[in-house]
Amino acid sequence: MTLPKILVSKTLLAVALALPCAAMAGGGNIGRKAPVAPSAVPAGDLVVTGQQVVSEDDNCSKVVIRVTGQVTGVNDDGGGMDNVTFELWDDGQLKDSVEIQVPVGQTQRVDVTMAFAGRYLTGAAGVGVYAGEIGLNADPFIPTDVAGTCETLPISGKVVNLKSRGLSVVCTNRSTGQRVTLNDQAAFNCSTAGLVASPGDKVQITISGRAK
Repeated sequence: MTLPKILVSKTLLAVALALPCAAMAGGGNIGRKAPVAPSAVPAGDLVVTGQQVVSEDDNCSKVVIRVTGQVTGVNDDGGGMDNVTFELWDDGQLKDSVEIQVPVGQTQRVDVTMAFAGRYLTGAAGVGVYAGEIGLNADPFIPTDVAGTCETLPISGKVVNLKSRGLSVVCTNRSTGQRVTLNDQAAFNCSTAGLVASPGDKVQITISGRAK
């Protein structure tokens, strides 16, 4: 399936950066933003693609947005790195954000995925994708609707050499933002604890505890 995409060229960005911030947020999804001084520079086109996965009973619907391209680091925000924050907005609400670091003076490929559970609201069309440091302002962006299911994948594991008492396992679906926490369980199952994951979702498991 071909996803909707937006190409953001360096020429368009130069024009967008010259506009007042209020004029840039024309789609109504992105909340009021303080002006951001340009820092990192896109090297070529940035491509925004996305899907709204709609489940049959709507319990597992989600919006997933991806931004790809190349960015050159310009400003040193510390440690020789240029920090660039990507944001996903819906009807004035910040739904997800991802910060990347690009070495100053170097060009780096970026592949950023942001997501939130449920469908996008309809007060404003689609969603808003924003990265002020590079002048990215895709609002509205309309994701493609695709059918999905609520199938729960068996995401589980067993912790060894850590004491069960005081053990904490945090399971996070990075694609949807959902998170569940299991305590005092050396053998854990994120799925039975309520974590919902579809094929292709990015899942992170964080374990903390005391060594035996």
